[in-house]
Amino acid sequence: MSRMDRNIRFFQEYCPLIIEQLQGWQPHDLVQVVPSRVPGIPTAFYQREAGSFYLHSRYNPIQEAEAWASQQDLDGIRHVIIFGLAFGYHVEALVKRKPNVQLHIYEPDGTVFLASLHDRDWTAFPWQQVRHLAFDGNRPKQEQFLMEMIQQIKDDWTILTIPSVQRCFPEVYSSFQERMKSLRAGYVESLEINIPFQKEWAANALKNLPHILRTDSVFKHRDFFAGQMAIMTASGPSLTEAIPYLRTLKKEKKAIIVAAGTSINALVRHGVSPHMFVSYDPFVNNYKVLQANLDKGIPMVFGSTIYSDIVSEHVGPQAHFILNQDNVYEAIVGGLNTDEVISDAPSIAVVTLQLLYKLGIRKLILAGQDLAFIDDHRYAVGVNEAGYKDGRASEEDRGKYNPVEANDGSTVFTDNSFQVMRQNLEYVIQQIPSGEMEIINTARRGAKIAGTIYSDWESLLALSSDKTPTGKTPLLFPRRSGTSLKPMAKRVEKILDDIYIELKKTVEQLHRFSERCNNGDQDKALKSYQKVLQSLGLLLNHRGFTSLVAYLVRNETHIIQKYLPDAADFDWEEKKRFAFREIPLFLRGVEAALQQLRQGLTEWS
Repeated sequence: MSRMDRNIRFFQEYCPLIIEQLQGWQPHDLVQVVPSRVPGIPTAFYQREAGSFYLHSRYNPIQEAEAWASQQDLDGIRHVIIFGLAFGYHVEALVKRKPNVQLHIYEPDGTVFLASLHDRDWTAFPWQQVRHLAFDGNRPKQEQFLMEMIQQIKDDWTILTIPSVQRCFPEVYSSFQERMKSLRAGYVESLEINIPFQKEWAANALKNLPHILRTDSVFKHRDFFAGQMAIMTASGPSLTEAIPYLRTLKKEKKAIIVAAGTSINALVRHGVSPHMFVSYDPFVNNYKVLQANLDKGIPMVFGSTIYSDIVSEHVGPQAHFILNQDNVYEAIVGGLNTDEVISDAPSIAVVTLQLLYKLGIRKLILAGQDLAFIDDHRYAVGVNEAGYKDGRASEEDRGKYNPVEANDGSTVFTDNSFQVMRQNLEYVIQQIPSGEMEIINTARRGAKIAGTIYSDWESLLALSSDKTPTGKTPLLFPRRSGTSLKPMAKRVEKILDDIYIELKKTVEQLHRFSERCNNGDQDKALKSYQKVLQSLGLLLNHRGFTSLVAYLVRNETHIIQKYLPDAADFDWEEKKRFAFREIPLFLRGVEAALQQLRQGLTEWS
């Protein structure tokens, strides 16, 4: 049997993911395998426009790899991300030096590995230490690899690079470093954002459940929207200029007018009543902004994690949609159609755009979607009423201005929050299949949004739609009364009781571990530690926990799950740190979440 056949058979039996990844890669003559001065130890060179690069020493690849491994500072390091595999000599030397290290390998060119199969015996390689191996071929794969690393690895990691691979693929290495830095910054930011939001998402979803059960899903009214033209109003300064045109289009029954979030305030201020408004924000500030207009009878479509007082105080027709941050509905009610779930986003415009697309709107006009400061104003006239913060740019705002191109070709200024909103809008627009929705932006001096077409209002007034939305059955969302929530409340209480039992067991096991540590009996303490891990695993995998509680403590859960894969192999000091610092933080969070959920149940009526 040839060496290549032996390698392939080995991978098929023990490492099938490697075989899967190699599908689609084709050998090419840029990689040449040549013998080194050491018998039986091949090396290779890679031919590029910039010249030939040896991937290992021409003389003694093993000695070179051992010298490299001896120079790496691995104190306190458990996980190593390695840029480059080549023929694996450097990785083998690293494992010899630190046998328990966990490896995450990114190989920038799969053809190098393909070339090695003929001359390199991979059956003795320490594959048991390899957690991840990615053969690159495109940017998305690099992003996926890096994001998995960031999500899974704690603070006990480092990045190492095979010097010859770095020299051979400098552009890929530069991209690798930059994306790692950028993705990690975004990951840290997302954890910080989750801290305030995570408590509100699940708590509001539970409080809103009675309203959800007594209202229609907006998707039951898809026929009203399908194939129509809609105008989505946003809160930007140009909304004021759009008001006369909105009046005309509504009077002539040419479009459905949908107010996104706080833009409802400006419309009411100027005497324009939209067909409906959409809101989803989980915080009290959203309630304060909208409160003055909740009694106007304007139909509201609310996201399931919205601040609950908005729903309870709103007067008029209501319909709902489920947000992806809401796991309460599926856990308690079930039967969720995933095609009707809307992804949470940093802007109501992004949420509303998703919703209108899924409802079947095929021509969408954006009004007030400036995403920029127009004459130093952030909002349209009327948006800032009801105690909302002033919409005029401050000196601090002006110090953070970023120039971007406007729809009319001029330069307009944005800030980081506007940039994030625009990027999210562009991402959602990019996901819409070509030809399924035409999006027209009317904000002449607003920031240009990729995927939209600019048009002035005069041109739009000439448009007509095949259907006249307000000429047929009015948009009415019926409410159902008399739905008893007692059986459902009892079911939730039972789930919370079961979770508390698992929580209590984990606390007891942790207390027993602490006692044995204090008594100096390390053997018995180690047995208790294993029981702590088992109990913790049962809690984390409890169906009620994963569906209800985990989303109230998503950061704590995320962190504890990063530790668990290595927790059994920690040294003694690491075990104690994990048991006495990380686990108690998690358990206290779970207990607080249970109390919050129980409080939410008391508000059902």
